[in-house]
Amino acid sequence: RVLHIFFFFQAEDGIRDFCLSRGLGDVYKRQVSTQSTWGNFNQQKTRKKELQMPHAFGYRARTRQKFSKPFRKTGAIRMINYLTAFRVGDYVDIVVDGAIHKGMPHNIYHGQTGKIFTVNPRSVGVVLAKQVKQRYMEKRIHIRVEHVRRSRCREAFVERIRKNDELKHAASGKGQHLSTKRKPVEPRLATVVKGDIRYMHPQVFKEVF
Repeated sequence: RVLHIFFFFQAEDGIRDFCLSRGLGDVYKRQVSTQSTWGNFNQQKTRKKELQMPHAFGYRARTRQKFSKPFRKTGAIRMINYLTAFRVGDYVDIVVDGAIHKGMPHNIYHGQTGKIFTVNPRSVGVVLAKQVKQRYMEKRIHIRVEHVRRSRCREAFVERIRKNDELKHAASGKGQHLSTKRKPVEPRLATVVKGDIRYMHPQVFKEVF
Protein backbone atom coordinates (compact mmCIF):
# COMPACT_ATOMS: atom_id res chain seq x y z
CA ARG A 1 0.00 0.00 0.00
CA VAL A 2 1.46 3.41 -1.14
CA LEU A 3 0.54 6.71 0.47
CA HIS A 4 0.73 9.72 -1.80
CA ILE A 5 1.11 13.16 -0.18
CA PHE A 6 0.81 16.36 -2.26
CA PHE A 7 1.98 19.82 -1.17
CA PHE A 8 0.65 22.98 -2.85
CA PHE A 9 2.59 26.28 -2.58
CA GLN A 10 1.29 29.65 -3.72
CA ALA A 11 3.31 32.84 -4.13
CA GLU A 12 2.23 35.74 -2.01
CA ASP A 13 2.23 38.56 -4.58
CA GLY A 14 3.06 37.08 -7.92
CA ILE A 15 4.66 34.02 -9.43
CA ARG A 16 7.80 32.18 -8.47
CA ASP A 17 10.53 32.47 -11.09
CA PHE A 18 13.63 30.36 -11.32
CA CYS A 19 16.37 32.89 -10.55
CA LEU A 20 18.83 33.61 -7.82
CA SER A 21 17.73 35.75 -4.92
CA ARG A 22 19.07 39.31 -4.74
CA GLY A 23 18.13 40.01 -1.16
CA LEU A 24 14.55 40.94 -2.00
CA GLY A 25 13.16 37.44 -1.90
CA ASP A 26 12.57 35.06 -4.73
CA VAL A 27 9.01 36.21 -5.35
CA TYR A 28 8.85 38.61 -8.27
CA LYS A 29 5.90 40.20 -9.88
CA ARG A 30 4.99 39.32 -13.40
CA GLN A 31 6.75 41.75 -15.72
CA VAL A 32 5.10 43.05 -18.88
CA SER A 33 7.03 42.61 -22.06
CA THR A 34 9.05 45.54 -23.38
CA GLN A 35 7.07 45.77 -26.61
CA SER A 36 3.71 46.08 -24.87
CA THR A 37 5.13 48.64 -22.40
CA TRP A 38 6.43 50.84 -25.22
CA GLY A 39 3.07 50.64 -26.98
CA ASN A 40 1.22 51.74 -23.83
CA PHE A 41 3.68 54.61 -23.39
CA ASN A 42 3.03 55.85 -26.92
CA GLN A 43 -0.71 55.68 -26.37
CA GLN A 44 -0.46 57.67 -23.14
CA LYS A 45 1.79 60.24 -24.80
CA THR A 46 -0.62 60.66 -27.73
CA ARG A 47 -3.60 60.98 -25.39
CA LYS A 48 -1.77 63.58 -23.31
CA LYS A 49 -0.88 65.60 -26.41
CA GLU A 50 -4.52 65.64 -27.49
CA LEU A 51 -5.56 67.12 -24.16
CA GLN A 52 -2.93 69.89 -24.20
CA MET A 53 -3.35 73.27 -25.90
CA PRO A 54 -1.56 73.54 -29.26
CA HIS A 55 1.74 75.41 -29.34
CA ALA A 56 0.99 78.03 -31.98
CA PHE A 57 3.49 80.17 -33.88
CA GLY A 58 0.93 82.17 -35.86
CA TYR A 59 1.12 85.70 -37.20
CA ARG A 60 -0.46 87.11 -34.03
CA ALA A 61 1.02 84.71 -31.51
CA ARG A 62 1.68 86.15 -28.02
CA THR A 63 -0.04 89.48 -28.69
CA ARG A 64 -2.85 89.25 -26.15
CA GLN A 65 -1.46 92.09 -24.05
CA LYS A 66 0.49 93.90 -26.75
CA PHE A 67 -2.49 94.56 -29.04
CA SER A 68 -5.00 95.21 -26.25
CA LYS A 69 -6.38 98.74 -26.01
CA PRO A 70 -5.83 100.86 -22.91
CA PHE A 71 -8.49 101.77 -20.40
CA ARG A 72 -11.42 103.77 -21.82
CA LYS A 73 -10.05 103.49 -25.36
CA THR A 74 -12.18 100.54 -26.46
CA GLY A 75 -15.41 100.68 -28.38
CA ALA A 76 -15.95 102.76 -31.50
CA ILE A 77 -13.00 103.46 -33.77
CA ARG A 78 -11.60 106.97 -33.38
CA MET A 79 -12.30 109.22 -36.37
CA ILE A 80 -9.01 111.02 -35.91
CA ASN A 81 -7.35 107.99 -37.44
CA TYR A 82 -8.99 108.80 -40.77
CA LEU A 83 -8.92 112.62 -40.56
CA THR A 84 -5.16 112.90 -40.01
CA ALA A 85 -3.33 113.94 -43.18
CA PHE A 86 0.00 112.18 -43.70
CA ARG A 87 2.62 113.45 -46.13
CA VAL A 88 5.82 112.01 -47.50
CA GLY A 89 8.65 112.66 -45.08
CA ASP A 90 6.54 112.66 -41.90
CA TYR A 91 7.67 110.61 -38.93
CA VAL A 92 5.04 108.24 -37.55
CA ASP A 93 4.80 105.80 -34.67
CA ILE A 94 3.45 102.33 -35.40
CA VAL A 95 0.76 101.53 -32.82
CA VAL A 96 -1.30 98.51 -33.82
CA ASP A 97 -5.06 98.79 -33.34
CA GLY A 98 -6.34 95.34 -32.39
CA ALA A 99 -9.86 96.14 -33.65
CA ILE A 100 -8.67 96.65 -37.25
CA HIS A 101 -7.47 93.37 -38.72
CA LYS A 102 -6.79 94.66 -42.22
CA GLY A 103 -3.43 96.20 -42.96
CA MET A 104 -2.06 95.14 -39.58
CA PRO A 105 1.75 94.98 -39.38
CA HIS A 106 3.66 92.24 -37.64
CA ASN A 107 3.89 92.60 -33.88
CA ILE A 108 7.67 93.12 -34.08
CA TYR A 109 7.06 96.59 -35.56
CA HIS A 110 4.67 97.62 -32.78
CA GLY A 111 6.01 100.74 -31.04
CA GLN A 112 8.69 101.58 -33.61
CA THR A 113 9.13 104.92 -35.36
CA GLY A 114 9.60 105.26 -39.11
CA LYS A 115 9.44 107.74 -41.97
CA ILE A 116 6.74 107.81 -44.64
CA PHE A 117 8.03 107.28 -48.17
CA THR A 118 4.71 106.90 -50.01
CA VAL A 119 1.03 107.64 -49.40
CA ASN A 120 -1.74 105.41 -50.72
CA PRO A 121 -5.54 105.84 -50.60
CA ARG A 122 -5.92 103.71 -47.45
CA SER A 123 -2.38 103.08 -46.28
CA VAL A 124 1.06 104.59 -46.03
CA GLY A 125 4.49 103.19 -46.75
CA VAL A 126 6.88 103.40 -43.81
CA VAL A 127 10.62 102.85 -43.90
CA LEU A 128 12.30 101.93 -40.64
CA ALA A 129 15.36 100.18 -39.25
CA LYS A 130 14.93 96.64 -37.95
CA GLN A 131 17.59 95.09 -35.76
CA VAL A 132 18.74 91.70 -37.02
CA LYS A 133 21.37 90.28 -34.68
CA GLN A 134 24.28 92.77 -34.73
CA ARG A 135 23.11 94.98 -37.60
CA TYR A 136 20.16 97.14 -38.65
CA MET A 137 18.30 96.45 -41.86
CA GLU A 138 16.12 98.90 -43.74
CA LYS A 139 12.57 97.59 -43.94
CA ARG A 140 9.79 99.07 -46.10
CA ILE A 141 6.27 98.08 -45.09
CA HIS A 142 2.79 99.28 -46.02
CA ILE A 143 0.39 99.86 -43.14
CA ARG A 144 -3.17 101.11 -42.99
CA VAL A 145 -3.64 104.56 -41.47
CA GLU A 146 -5.45 103.10 -38.43
CA HIS A 147 -2.18 101.62 -37.19
CA VAL A 148 0.02 104.74 -37.41
CA ARG A 149 0.14 107.97 -35.41
CA ARG A 150 2.00 111.17 -35.98
CA SER A 151 5.26 111.01 -34.06
CA ARG A 152 6.47 113.66 -31.63
CA CYS A 153 10.12 112.65 -31.87
CA ARG A 154 11.12 115.86 -33.71
CA GLU A 155 9.18 118.43 -31.69
CA ALA A 156 12.10 119.34 -29.41
CA PHE A 157 14.48 119.48 -32.40
CA VAL A 158 12.20 121.75 -34.44
CA GLU A 159 11.58 124.02 -31.45
CA ARG A 160 15.33 124.39 -30.86
CA ILE A 161 15.87 125.31 -34.52
CA ARG A 162 13.13 127.95 -34.32
CA LYS A 163 14.66 129.54 -31.21
CA ASN A 164 18.15 129.50 -32.73
CA ASP A 165 16.86 131.27 -35.83
CA GLU A 166 15.30 133.99 -33.68
CA LEU A 167 18.55 134.46 -31.75
CA LYS A 168 20.59 134.64 -34.96
CA HIS A 169 18.19 137.20 -36.47
CA ALA A 170 18.41 139.37 -33.35
CA ALA A 171 22.24 139.12 -33.28
CA SER A 172 22.60 139.94 -36.99
CA GLY A 173 20.57 143.13 -36.44
CA LYS A 174 23.16 144.25 -33.85
CA GLY A 175 26.08 143.25 -36.08
CA GLN A 176 27.18 140.42 -33.81
CA HIS A 177 28.08 136.82 -34.49
CA LEU A 178 26.28 134.23 -32.39
CA SER A 179 27.20 130.55 -32.10
CA THR A 180 24.25 128.25 -31.41
CA LYS A 181 26.28 125.10 -30.86
CA ARG A 182 25.30 123.10 -27.83
CA LYS A 183 28.00 122.80 -25.18
CA PRO A 184 28.27 120.09 -22.56
CA VAL A 185 27.71 121.03 -18.95
CA GLU A 186 30.99 122.23 -17.48
CA PRO A 187 32.14 121.36 -13.97
CA ARG A 188 31.35 123.80 -11.19
CA LEU A 189 33.91 126.44 -10.28
CA ALA A 190 36.06 126.07 -7.19
CA THR A 191 34.83 127.92 -4.11
CA VAL A 192 36.05 128.35 -0.56
CA VAL A 193 33.65 127.23 2.11
CA LYS A 194 33.71 129.38 5.24
CA GLY A 195 31.91 128.68 8.48
CA ASP A 196 32.19 127.92 12.17
CA ILE A 197 34.13 124.69 12.44
CA ARG A 198 33.66 122.71 15.61
CA TYR A 199 35.94 119.88 16.56
CA MET A 200 34.45 116.70 17.94
CA HIS A 201 36.36 114.40 20.25
CA PRO A 202 35.68 110.86 19.02
CA GLN A 203 35.46 108.09 21.56
CA VAL A 204 37.06 104.68 21.38
CA PHE A 205 34.94 102.18 19.50
CA LYS A 206 33.22 99.69 21.71
CA GLU A 207 31.23 96.73 20.49
CA VAL A 208 27.70 96.54 21.79
CA PHE A 209 26.27 93.02 22.02
